[in-house]
Amino acid sequence: GSVTATQASHFDVVTVSHIVLTLSKDGSVADGVTANNAMATVTDINNRPIANSKVAWTATAPVTLKNAELTTDASGQARTQIVSTSAGAFALKASAGDISATQTTHFVADNADAQITAFEVTTNNSPANGSTPNMALVTVKDPTGNPISGANVDLAVDKTTVSFAAAKRATTTQQTDANGQLRVSFTDTVAEEI
Repeated sequence: GSVTATQASHFDVVTVSHIVLTLSKDGSVADGVTANNAMATVTDINNRPIANSKVAWTATAPVTLKNAELTTDASGQARTQIVSTSAGAFALKASAGDISATQTTHFVADNADAQITAFEVTTNNSPANGSTPNMALVTVKDPTGNPISGANVDLAVDKTTVSFAAAKRATTTQQTDANGQLRVSFTDTVAEEI
């Protein structure tokens, strides 16, 4: 005969020792549709990938996660997408087990769809002496309300007696500041409405 024996053998759950969070796409337009892409890689104490590990994702408002919880693949990786309607830098966090990693994700204003959202005269009725300016404030934003920094604003008047201070002529192109605003000064040598 033959001899047989049995013995119980147990395997322990692999403990998460490391998580690395990377952004494969960052700097998307803050339109609420175009996504940044993030990937969490989960490994054990020997840097071997851990498959089927739950990864929980969190992000600071107003960022929205496409998936708040995922499971790692055979390579120990879980991928998610993030969208925002606000431009700026936001914290993104991935957690697996007791370990977490944080990255900063960025969204930019939609320059392609920039529009002047406000144009107001802030200083009016200056003397028509060619040197004392009236002032105006132009505000440029994208469709979701993010200010557009560095937007070119073409300014023109139909009166030859008016001059923009920066250009010394009746037309000029200037850029908005970090707040999406442009302060414009202009003078006239004739008392008139422009």
